Amino acid sequence: MKLIFVSGMRDIDRKTILELALQRSGRKREFTIVDFDKLEDIGEDVETLSDLSSARRLIAKFYERIEKSIISLLKEQSGSLIVSGYLTFRTRHGYIRAVPDDFFHAFKPDTVVLLEQYPDFGEKVDQDRLEQQHINRYFGTIYSSSAGSAFKIIKFKEKRMMEAVNELSDIIKY
Repeated sequence: MKLIFVSGMRDIDRKTILELALQRSGRKREFTIVDFDKLEDIGEDVETLSDLSSARRLIAKFYERIEKSIISLLKEQSGSLIVSGYLTFRTRHGYIRAVPDDFFHAFKPDTVVLLEQYPDFGEKVDQDRLEQQHINRYFGTIYSSSAGSAFKIIKFKEKRMMEAVNELSDIIKY
C-alpha cells in the first residue's frame, strides 16, 4: 500500500490534476482519493473567523472527522490512498496549520507533494499567494521530515498544468 499526501493552495484545482495524473499513470484502479474538501470545506470559514481559538477548534473537529474517514478507508482498502488537503490556512491572525503533526506521525505518507502555481507570462505576481506558498513549503518540509516521507514540490503555470500532471503521475507510478 502506498500513501501520498497532495497539497496546494485553495484555488489550485487539485482534483483535476489528481484525476489526470492517475489516468496518465495507469494506476487509477489501485488508488482511492480522500479529498478533505469533499469531506468538508472549512477553508473559507477558518480564514474569516475573528478569533484564533475558534479557528483552532474548527480545525480540531475537522481533523477528527478526517482521521475517522481515513482509518475506516484503511480498514476497507486493499490498495493505495491519495489524501488531498491543505497544509496551512491564512487567517487574519497569521498562518495556522491545517493538519496536525499527529496525522503525519500516524499515517506516515510515502510522499508529501506540494503543488505550487505561478502566474503565466505577463500576469501580475500575487505577493500574498507567494508568501503562503513559501509557508506551505516550510510546513511540508517539517511534516515530511518528521514522518520520514519524501517531499516533492511541483511548480507549474496554469497554462502548463499538464507538466504538473506528468510529474505527479511519475510519483504515483513509482
